[in-house]
Amino acid sequence: MNTADLTLDQIPINTEASITHLKHTTFTCTLLSMGMLPNTRVKVLRRSPIGQSMYVKVGSNFVAMRKSECQSIIVSLNQ
Repeated sequence: MNTADLTLDQIPINTEASITHLKHTTFTCTLLSMGMLPNTRVKVLRRSPIGQSMYVKVGSNFVAMRKSECQSIIVSLNQ
């Protein structure tokens, strides 16, 4: 799997990654206030059956997010 410019919605379930940066969108400030900061570890724990939402571990917090929000979070896989 190519690790360049992956978004959070593209990583496999139970794979840990680090946030590199956020794309500028209308909800960027909301994501930052939720703890989506650069160098923070994230892990996708579950996806909804139709794939439009995800349950994500961010640091030590757990967050339910829309796929469109996850597409604005750029990550790199931890080795």
